[in-house]
Amino acid sequence: LMRDAAAFAARHGLFVQTHLSENEGEIEATRAAFPEAPDYLGVYEAAGLAGERSLFAHAIHLSPSEWDRIARSRSVLVHCPDSNFFLGSGRMRLPVSRCRMWRAPEKAKSTLWRAVSGDMSFHTCTGSQW
Repeated sequence: LMRDAAAFAARHGLFVQTHLSENEGEIEATRAAFPEAPDYLGVYEAAGLAGERSLFAHAIHLSPSEWDRIARSRSVLVHCPDSNFFLGSGRMRLPVSRCRMWRAPEKAKSTLWRAVSGDMSFHTCTGSQW
C-alpha cells in the first residue's frame, strides 16, 4: 500500500504527508510491524516515501541517523509544538535539528503547522508561542 501511494504521488506530482516518530509507543509499534527496517524512517524509505515531496509530521524522537537521512532526502519536517505538548509527545530538539539538518549541504526544510485536532485552541492565530 505504501509503495503504491509513493508511485501514485510520483506519477501525479503530489506531496505525501504522514507521521514520523511522534511518540515512543508509535515507534515501538512500527518497529514490531516492520522488523526488517533499521528504524521508523527506514519504513518510509523502503516504500519510496522519503524525498522532496514528503512531509513528516512531529519527528520528535529521531535518531542521529534519521536526522541525517531526512536532510539527504530533502524531506520536510512539519512540526506543531502546541499539538505535541497537548498530546504529551514531547518537544522537537531544535538545536539538534539545526546542527544536523540546516547545516547539511542538502539544506533540509522544516516548518511549523497547526494541528487543530491535537491542540487546545481552534484559532490559528494562538499557540505556537515558542
